[in-house]
Amino acid sequence: MSFRQLRPRLPEAVEAFYHRFFTARPDAKPMFSTDIELQKNQLVTALSLIVKHISDVRMLESTMRRRGASHQARGVLDEHYPVFREQLLETLQQASGAAWTTQLREDWAWAIDRTSAAMINGAKDAADDTRGADDVNHRAA
Repeated sequence: MSFRQLRPRLPEAVEAFYHRFFTARPDAKPMFSTDIELQKNQLVTALSLIVKHISDVRMLESTMRRRGASHQARGVLDEHYPVFREQLLETLQQASGAAWTTQLREDWAWAIDRTSAAMINGAKDAADDTRGADDVNHRAA
């Protein structure tokens, strides 16, 4: 199943995904918008961006690093990413139905892993920048 075929099902699938993810990691729920429509739109946009720019590694990595920094600021931890990955893969499989293949799973897993790695690196950079600024402020005081 192509992403184009899956796209009409994404809003419903993303809602199911968040239910699964927050059930698996209830501690993550306060880190995300309480506006489920906004949250759904953001994830659909992110998935669309990944598919559209999967071959433009620099652009995709740069964008995902920024998203990782914003997620870090909300308290998202490295340990949330593997759970996110598995719940998203299960949701995509469910939404794809009989069209889901081993190759699709491998392709999506690769894309999610690459995206997650960029987000985690962006979060670490943001944390390092914050620590560096705190060190400078502490020395100045």
